[in-house]
Amino acid sequence: MDNREDTVRTNRSAAPISPFTIQLASDKRDVVVEPVSDEPDRPAVCRVAGRRLRLPERNGGQPLLLLAIHALLLVWVLIPVVGQRFANNSNAMVILLTLVLPRFSKSSDGPEDFYNLRGRLRNRRLAVLATEKDVETFTGLIDVPLEPVIIERLWSPIGRVRQLRIGALAAIIVYPIAIACGTPFSVLNLIALVAVLGILVIQLKMVLQPQYYRVVPGRLEHVQIRAWRRNEGCSLLSAWDLRESMVYVILGSVYVAPPAGLSSATVIHSIQTAEPRLLCLSIIHAAISTHVSPPLPVDRLYP
Repeated sequence: MDNREDTVRTNRSAAPISPFTIQLASDKRDVVVEPVSDEPDRPAVCRVAGRRLRLPERNGGQPLLLLAIHALLLVWVLIPVVGQRFANNSNAMVILLTLVLPRFSKSSDGPEDFYNLRGRLRNRRLAVLATEKDVETFTGLIDVPLEPVIIERLWSPIGRVRQLRIGALAAIIVYPIAIACGTPFSVLNLIALVAVLGILVIQLKMVLQPQYYRVVPGRLEHVQIRAWRRNEGCSLLSAWDLRESMVYVILGSVYVAPPAGLSSATVIHSIQTAEPRLLCLSIIHAAISTHVSPPLPVDRLYP
């Protein structure tokens, strides 16, 4: 009998899970976890004691807002008057902003929270750890038909190495033109330009090539619209089998891992999508669904 069957048998015969304390890597401190629903073959739903802040139902405008902010920063760096009067201070401020702004939404990318919670929940395949006000969203889920749920991914955390590498390539073209137009040369000015251009190019790509999560019974897909072939549908970037995988929703972060722990868990931050609460709920719903999964459409655009 394989590991998954052993896990299911253990879950059916195990005693109810008692409240426990766990340290979340995204929180950097211990939290008290209180099990709410622990039925066999159902998601184990737990709440974090004392937490009342709910996941937002909708996000909107963040990509365009970040794009506008970095476009203004680019103008700030390139305007000669600004460079002459406030060269060191302004460029240092721009560098600082471009290192902080793209990461304001980033939580823990590692699987530590998943592994910690999985151990305390005796390797349950499905589990939810939510705040007091979000717990009611996940309790009482039943296996009913699920129409495809399509949610846009608005942005993603940007690594500094990637940011600077892309910015340096863009600066090779932009900076000589800026110097010819009168922008004063300085080391800080060049670094600021590289930092701004790196973020600007990445954010512009997210706007021109939007990405979506598609949730259907038993499957989660990550797709992207083709920038120059928009009439040809979308590209499938990743797909996960939710019926076989271990699926944990931990305070808005979704962890998907193979049942036997053969590789590390994939982390999906719902807060970076247009509808965080709906994404988390739909993924858990799809993981318990036994209905047929429709194929990925290729004859239309998303959504």
